[in-house]
Amino acid sequence: MRLVLLTCGALIANVAPAAAAPASADQLFQEGRALLAERHFAEACERFEASMRLDPEAAGVLLNLGLCNEELGRLATALRWFHTAALAAKVPTLAIAFALPPPADTTVTVDGVVVPSTELRRLEVDPGRHVVEARAAGQPTIRRTIQIVAGESKPIPLGFAVERRRDVPRVAYYLVGGGATVVAAATAIAVLGMRGTDSGSRSETQRWNSFADYGLTSMYAGGLACLGVGIALYLRAPLVPVVELDRVSLAITGRF
Repeated sequence: MRLVLLTCGALIANVAPAAAAPASADQLFQEGRALLAERHFAEACERFEASMRLDPEAAGVLLNLGLCNEELGRLATALRWFHTAALAAKVPTLAIAFALPPPADTTVTVDGVVVPSTELRRLEVDPGRHVVEARAAGQPTIRRTIQIVAGESKPIPLGFAVERRRDVPRVAYYLVGGGATVVAAATAIAVLGMRGTDSGSRSETQRWNSFADYGLTSMYAGGLACLGVGIALYLRAPLVPVVELDRVSLAITGRF
């Protein structure tokens, strides 16, 4: 029994670290702040660097990297981090995103310079006017001209018209469905009525003929009219591209 418990304990000890969730950027930042307060500067720098890899936009992490390196006597390194932190809050960024996966040969440029796919979500640019273009074989070029100021983060949603469909009003489907149902019902009534008159009396035949002259004729006319109007609405509906642009939202957060 003791052997089984020991074996289970060893297995749990080996599995537990693998099952632990990875530390978040904020958790690593808080650990770094605690180590900095305890004057464990080297360990604090390690935590801040790990936090920055997960969230490179956090200006507070950059400042604290400057502090811990300054305490370690790495003055040039500290100065570099302080400068980076000071500029990070001022540098404008673009977040370029496609609504749907673009073709494999898609090329995105900003002011004529190709942007690597790894930088599309966060591209640092100078303040001012910029031209964003996306090109792919067989697709029209997408062109966006934007104006951005210092410290601004601007989403740039893009989308190729990968499909075109008719923008059909819903009433057209109702008319076609209703008209087809009425025509089908009138046809079924006519077939059943004709079978009944073959073996019925003369008076029943007259009543059926009267109903056929007015009732069935009206049903056919109304059903066919609905069908015609519904089909006309469908054929006249404009063709529109099916592209829903991503709503890219950016939040500027800081940890100090």
